Amino acid sequence: MSLSQLVLLVGFVSLSVGMASAAGASKAVLLAADFESDPRRAGWLTGADRGEFEGAWKQADADSRGRFVLAEKGHWQTPAIGVTPLAYYRLRFRSQAASEGYWAAEFYNADGNQLQADHYDSLPGSRKWRGGECFFRANVDAAHVRVRFIARRSPVAVDDVRIDPATAAEAAKWADKVYAGIPPIAYTPAAGRWKLLPRTMKRLGTGERIRIVLLGDSIANDTSNSAFDALLARAYPKCRVELVNSVRGGTGCGWYRRDRRIRRYVLPFQPDLLIIAGISNGYDYEAIRDVIRQVRAASGCEIMLLTGCVHPRVQGEINFAENARMSREEACEVILKFPERIRAMAAAEKVELLDVRAAWDAYIAASPMPHAWYMRDPVHANVRGKHVLGRILLRYFQPKAR
Repeated sequence: MSLSQLVLLVGFVSLSVGMASAAGASKAVLLAADFESDPRRAGWLTGADRGEFEGAWKQADADSRGRFVLAEKGHWQTPAIGVTPLAYYRLRFRSQAASEGYWAAEFYNADGNQLQADHYDSLPGSRKWRGGECFFRANVDAAHVRVRFIARRSPVAVDDVRIDPATAAEAAKWADKVYAGIPPIAYTPAAGRWKLLPRTMKRLGTGERIRIVLLGDSIANDTSNSAFDALLARAYPKCRVELVNSVRGGTGCGWYRRDRRIRRYVLPFQPDLLIIAGISNGYDYEAIRDVIRQVRAASGCEIMLLTGCVHPRVQGEINFAENARMSREEACEVILKFPERIRAMAAAEKVELLDVRAAWDAYIAASPMPHAWYMRDPVHANVRGKHVLGRILLRYFQPKAR
């Protein structure tokens, strides 16, 4: 047994013992921590991705209701909690931080290995203690999850952490609450959509199970974490919707096309619909074409392509020029020609194309809030930005008005 497996096992056993002894705890509650006893004895861990952890298990102060944990640098991390693949979970906590931090749900398989697909989001800044509620879906290969509370530019204090199972319907209601707090989306999809997705739309409409695999990078991962599947299941209540995020940070079709990686990242999940997404394809439409053809040679699934979105266009130009080792002018020319080329390629390969970039840019341009309000860092969306993406996808797939 590896050290990481041993740590996971010890943490999970400690959690089980702690939960069994918690007075009045509901059987449905997977974790309930008020930190009135030493959390490290219940399997909580501390750590840091860079440097050393700084923080403590703190006594009550004037503003808190009791003891709490504080991360000045690094993070506090829950014990390993058993989860069911593709199931939803509700995370609730109270926090206090001068500026935004992060929370993250990170998944592990039965062997204790951490999985690529995770769920990261902002932990809002507030000088007073505030409550938070979030939902996350377990990875398709997940056996356990650990939730981290991460200091960013200021210390993060956390208390009253609770995790319990949830339904997709509950996740959809939470998504409604998030959406109610952002400017509404005016996106109207083309009337002629779905022509290349006949089996997908039939499955949604007739009550069969549908499995959607979303392939790509961290942006694709964030798109998958938008509760889009819960919203889609509500729009088509007879259909069981399964959404698998098969992702690898900073990775596009130029990487997936090589070394038979389609056999690892797509085919084992047996998709009914494959959605290729993200910003890491390097504007290489031929690499995307190659992935499409490899999948088609081994699977009868339908395929959909999303254009890259969320990150600012200027930053995208700079990053592309640096990675491709070309001048800014050359990079801009490639980027400007890409929409026409990707449309032509999608038409030739007969795959559905949704220009999320155009829909995102139009929304941001019309929004009274600045672009940064939708972002947790310069590249990735926060919960507001992710739910913009989720609503764009919902608009695209939801039943047409009669």
